Amino acid sequence: MINKSDVEARRIRWPEPKEVTEVRNLITESFKDLVFLEDSHQYFVEDREFPPVSSVCHRFEPYIDWDQIAENKAQKLGRTKEDLQKEWHENNITSTSCGSKTHWFGEQMMNLFIGRDVNLPFQYSRDGYIIPYVGKERAIEKYWEDILQNPNVFPVMPEAKLYHRELGYAGTFDILLAYRMGNGDIKFSIHDYKGLPLDTPIKVEGGWKTIGTVVEGDRVYDKDGDLVEVEAVSEVHHNPCFRIVFSGGSEIIADHEHRWEVLLETRSNHVMKETEYRVMTTEAMWKRSRGVMYIEQKNPQSFLKVVRVEEVDMVPTRCLSVSGPSHTFCVGENMLVTHNTNKDLRNSFNRSKSFTLLDPFRDYISEPLSIYGIQLSLYQLGLEQLGIPIVDRNLIWLKEDGTYEKIGTPDLTGRLLNTL
Repeated sequence: MINKSDVEARRIRWPEPKEVTEVRNLITESFKDLVFLEDSHQYFVEDREFPPVSSVCHRFEPYIDWDQIAENKAQKLGRTKEDLQKEWHENNITSTSCGSKTHWFGEQMMNLFIGRDVNLPFQYSRDGYIIPYVGKERAIEKYWEDILQNPNVFPVMPEAKLYHRELGYAGTFDILLAYRMGNGDIKFSIHDYKGLPLDTPIKVEGGWKTIGTVVEGDRVYDKDGDLVEVEAVSEVHHNPCFRIVFSGGSEIIADHEHRWEVLLETRSNHVMKETEYRVMTTEAMWKRSRGVMYIEQKNPQSFLKVVRVEEVDMVPTRCLSVSGPSHTFCVGENMLVTHNTNKDLRNSFNRSKSFTLLDPFRDYISEPLSIYGIQLSLYQLGLEQLGIPIVDRNLIWLKEDGTYEKIGTPDLTGRLLNTL
């Protein structure tokens, strides 16, 4: 864990260059008139309202009739549209609240590094240590541990708010870092915490991929160990998610509609009554109160007992449909047997084949990663209007297992300037 004394020693050993201090002061002074109303998510400079970066990004997304989607899905599930929309709203509140807490932890860690007051409740700090409690907080700690050891990286400021008066938008990004380049020049980098998904490993012919990188035509393994062809890959979904925890401590996250081939064991007076195979969704497993559930794994060959199924933050997911008589494929490093998605997948896949952003980003798939790329480029334009040289833009993908991955995003500032 990170201790305050280690950070203080770093600041003495590697004092920040004057350029870092100057840029921090420049940003603070230049945007001091920007007022942000958190409850309504509005930005104002005097009497002028500046739309948030997120609304600028929406201009480039295809129109989606969420009301009609809710109507269709509610009919399919035998529920009312209003009930389903209420559930979506509740899930969004939960996910947003968890995300805000994660960002707050990251902001306090940055404050520690630049010598600002750290606003941590007592349970987060003991004997000078900053204590992470959940996976994404541990991932943030790991991110800052790596910076702690790097003499050429200097934190500038957290939660930087800015606006672009000419282009007419405002926003807040998580982290601004400074890099000391090989020639001694100081350049700056925008980082933003994100919870990107699609990282579930899946064994393919000749090696491993993730669900996010599997494409139609790849060959994966079914429950019998045979290679089967991926016939379809869905678009990215944003559904409620659950964590399945198995005996032995392994776990996997899947959305509520993901289908599993489950060995269900029912008992009476602690005596096994009967067993049966049943295809169940993750949500059905979560709701089930009777019986013991097992999911087969192939690496090594055994049945894993489901210890519990619990709700987690919503993350983007994808589904596959494969050929083969069993309609199964194996996911995760232990190759859990899972089942084809529903019959509507082929239509979803056909739509996703041409589901791109609007001009001038038609060469980008309509998915979170593309939108994040536009967001970070908008932040870059906001800083470049002050003459601050931005060398790159990175998403910091925080994972539930306490690790993180840095993902670079493209420089889209030229297209945005031509369009806006």
